[in-house]
Amino acid sequence: MLRMGLFVVQEYFLRAWGILPVDLSKDSSQTKQKCFSWVSLVLGVTLLLGSFYQSAVQCAVVVCGIISSAGVFKLTNNGDATLLTVLADLPFCCIHLRGFLVITLTFFNRHKWMDLKVSFRHLVQTSFPNETQRLRILDKWKKRSAWFAVLTFVGHILWESGDWLYYSTVFPRTYAMNASSLLSPLPLKITTWQYLILYTLFCIVPFILSQQVFICLIVMAGVLMNALKELRHSIAQCSHELLENNYRKTTCCFKAHGSSAKYGNVLDEMIAEKVNMWQIRHMETLVFLRQLNKFFNWMLFVIYGLDFMTCLGFAAHVANNTSTVIESHVFLLFSAFVFAAYATVFLIPLVAVFEHVSHSSETGR
Repeated sequence: MLRMGLFVVQEYFLRAWGILPVDLSKDSSQTKQKCFSWVSLVLGVTLLLGSFYQSAVQCAVVVCGIISSAGVFKLTNNGDATLLTVLADLPFCCIHLRGFLVITLTFFNRHKWMDLKVSFRHLVQTSFPNETQRLRILDKWKKRSAWFAVLTFVGHILWESGDWLYYSTVFPRTYAMNASSLLSPLPLKITTWQYLILYTLFCIVPFILSQQVFICLIVMAGVLMNALKELRHSIAQCSHELLENNYRKTTCCFKAHGSSAKYGNVLDEMIAEKVNMWQIRHMETLVFLRQLNKFFNWMLFVIYGLDFMTCLGFAAHVANNTSTVIESHVFLLFSAFVFAAYATVFLIPLVAVFEHVSHSSETGR
């Protein structure tokens, strides 16, 4: 069986936190399999419950802040538009919800993941019959998958560090380690260092895991894009070769016999074989595309929507920022750019797949 290894890093993270079931060898005892399955299940449920609590608290903080405002379109005492203030609080909610919702959807579809991988493996074998080409494509996306994992992990840790540094500089009293007003205006008292532990476990970890799920979608879409490119290239190349061969053989036959009839059957069989192969490959891509959409559709909706709202929130924060420190403006602009990239640049393979599917459908007609 073809071993691809495209999602080694992603599956390691997701299985380590119980979002995907543990994949044990068939030689493992039944007791060991049940034990690991239960541990994985408990760990995943614990992470989901903690992430739900953290997200609910953060959303409650923002909602209470909105309710306590004088009015959405009213100006506050310092001249800042309350609407912008409300929008500036969106990132706190959206980042929490993004991680929680994506890992929740993945957790409840955890047993469908292996079926999707089997379908993906079959697509790769069908779309790239040449082994050398297949290994080259898989190696390319395996490297990209690993680099995406490192980039999203390290990048988010660095961004969170910068975010914490920014707010601890702007609000030093609130973010002091022994302060207990971080969840104001909620009547919850928790010190900053305790909140930091909960935030790391139930916000940063779920967000990073949601990024790994996102990478799986991007990699699968990228390989699917290459499969559709290869299909179109094969059709164009074979069509060109058939036209050239048909012209050459017809010319030679007319010179020798005055007829090309005896070559017609051979050519028809060749064309029929090629068309049948193209139809099979095209149907495989459509079947896999349907499964991909079924598995990731709501996750993609959540990722795109919340990343867009996060970007909007940071943009509002930039407009509402009265600080004279240039670093604060740079950080907020950079944050808006990062989440805008998640909602645009990272989705390029999906857009390319849509375009190639449309072209393939037109070619088929």
